[in-house]
This record gives sequence, C-alpha cells and structure tokens, in this order.
Amino acid sequence: MSKFRGLTIWQLAARGLAALVSLQLFVAALIGYAYKKRKRKKSADTFRVIELEPIELEEGHVQLYMEGVSLFADMMDAIEQAKETILFETFIWKDDELGEAFRELFIKKAREGVEVYLIYDLLGNSVLGGSSIAFPTDLPTLHIKRFLPFKRPRHLFNPNRYNVTHRKALIVDNRIGFMGGYNLGEDYRTLWRDTHLRIEGVGALRLAYAFVDLWNQYRSRQLPQLAYPAQAWSSLFDVYRNDPLRRIYPIRSMYLRAIERAQDHIYITNAYFVPDPLFRQALIHAAERGVDVQVVLPWESNHAVVDWVGRHYFEEYLAAGIKLFGYEAAMIHTKTMTIDRTWSLIGTANLDKLSLGINHEINAEIFDEELALQMEAIFACDKEQSRHITSEFWLNRSIRMRLGEWILSPLWPLV
Repeated sequence: MSKFRGLTIWQLAARGLAALVSLQLFVAALIGYAYKKRKRKKSADTFRVIELEPIELEEGHVQLYMEGVSLFADMMDAIEQAKETILFETFIWKDDELGEAFRELFIKKAREGVEVYLIYDLLGNSVLGGSSIAFPTDLPTLHIKRFLPFKRPRHLFNPNRYNVTHRKALIVDNRIGFMGGYNLGEDYRTLWRDTHLRIEGVGALRLAYAFVDLWNQYRSRQLPQLAYPAQAWSSLFDVYRNDPLRRIYPIRSMYLRAIERAQDHIYITNAYFVPDPLFRQALIHAAERGVDVQVVLPWESNHAVVDWVGRHYFEEYLAAGIKLFGYEAAMIHTKTMTIDRTWSLIGTANLDKLSLGINHEINAEIFDEELALQMEAIFACDKEQSRHITSEFWLNRSIRMRLGEWILSPLWPLV
C-alpha cells in the first residue's frame, strides 16, 4: 500500500476527513453564535399579516392562518366545543403558558367524558424543544402517546424506524380539523410566522384517518386501538402523509408532479429549503421553460447550518431565473406552495431530506382558485418583508460567506 511520510492512504484519508469535520463544526459554531447575538437584538420585532376571510368549499369551510394568536384561540374554542373525541398531534409541545393552557384544557375535556388522544414526539419535545410537559395517569379518557418509533430492542436494527413525527394536527369530533406548520408554544404563537389551516367535513375526516393510522401503528399494548373513520372522495381537497415504516413517501412525488404541471407561476415558502438534486432540477427546468418560480425562505432561520448549506445552490437557481427572497421580519416556519392560481399546498414538510425521505409528515393539497388567491396574497405580504436576493447581490457576497457555504455544503445529505 502506498505511503506518504509513513502514513498509509487510508490513514491520510481518515485524518483529512477528521480535519474537515472539525472545520465544519467550528464554522457551524461561529455561525450559530452570530445568529444568537442577532436574535437577541431582534426578539421584539413584529411581522405584518393580512386579513384572511374563510373560504367555502363543497367539502366545508377553509380558514387560513398566518399568525398564531387567532389560530390558537380558534383551536382552543374548537376543543371547548368537543362532544366525543379530540385527536391532537404535535412535534414540539412547550411547557410554557400556552402549552400549559392546552394541557389543562385537554385534561378538563377528558374529565367531562370526551375521549382525548394526544401524540407528541419524544425527541422533538425533550431534546429539541427542551420541554417536559406531563399529564395525569388516572384519567381513563385521556390517552397519551409519547412518540418513539422503537417498541422492542429488535427495532433498533430497522432503518425505517429512525424517524420522528413532525406532524401537527388537531381533529375535533371528526368534524373540524386544523393542520399546518405551527408547533405548540408561546414563541410560536407570538414571534414566529407560520401557516396553518382549519377545515371542516371531508378534510377533517382525512386528517382523522391519518391520526388514527399513526396511532394504531405505534401504540403500546396499554393504549386502545382506534377505529378508522369512514372516508369520502373529494376532487378539491386531499391529505398526503409520509409513512416511514411502510416506506411510503408521497409528499415529495406530489411536489414534483405539481411543479411539472406548472404553466405560469410557482410560489414557494419554506423554512428549510435544501431540496435534493432531482427536486432542484425540476424547479430549474420549470424556470427555463418560462414559469415564474419564486421562493421565500428565511434569511436567518433557527437552524443556521441548514441556511448555509442551502445557500450553496443559490447561484444555480438565480442563473436559471428563479427569484429568491430572504424573509427578515421574524422566523418564518411556513411550508407552502401555490401554482397557477389553481393548486395550493399547506403542511408540515420542509424541502429537505429529513422531511421528504425520513420523517412522518402531513400535507394538504387544495384545488380552489379563491384559496390560491389568498395564498398569493400571503406570499406577496411575505415578499414585502424580505430581502430580494438578486444575482448582483449574490455574486458580490463576501468571501466569508462563500467560504462558509463551501465548507458546509457537503452536509447536504444530513439536513
């Protein structure tokens, strides 16, 4: 085996890899520190929203939300009206004022005899959310699933179980459903810009089915099995969900099919915009055939490394004519797309590897012109509060930014 100064090629490669990883960690720490300093200065900032009227579909009314104050008030009101069942799922559930208010409300409804079923992700809640929300164990109508995909030791050897549930949904009496990007907590209610929807009728049933299916897949023997709610066909509203255990990931395919059908415009807002090579090519091909592709993403999100990994591809997007806007008014956590004033999508899936190919996610697609017009108005409002990332600006960015992007770009498969 070839040697260089007494070291084998494999030893040199291992040392080189170790040096690269150390450099990436150092750069990530520097960027994270800079983000935190700026976040402290901007913590009191507010963002602008627009008034959104409910939209009537054949399947039932749809209400969009782009701020958490009215959303969580409406969610609590729906919970108060529950007569039979409450199904609630979230990735992060903070044990702050809002989180405690929801906790107390769920306990109250359970004591009234309503069957309450709650799912929250164990990893997201404890490790990422830093929360220790807890519930009484003596209520027979209160059923808690702290989501962990491993139920038996042998599951540790199943790669399909290495996932989290990143979904956020509330379904009351199988009649009213809420879903979208909002986690549960005071910061999300007041400081984050996100998008959520309220749906009645068939849409609520679709959300209920998705909840029941996840519950039944992962429940322990101590938790009851739920009956699947009856479903109905709809040409206007549908729900798609990733199912890692069954190796089913329809959300990515849904995005790609919609992009391929686009004829006039594609407006995307996404919190963690790091699409895979095929997804990037789909957007670039759309722009090259004359579709107006615009993307609003965070200029600085709560995950600095994700921002900088994603920026490695900005030059490629801009060269193809894709317009990029970095939202600056708050942390924007939205996951939406609207196309040709015909098709719209709202959900929990980011455009990254974790959401599209690993985790449990849930997205709703809606075919309705009136709703698409509202989505376009929301997009325009967000654009007005964003930095336009022009080709001139990007080509003249600092050496520091270029170097950071180059060092961190190999981390794309991990985000």
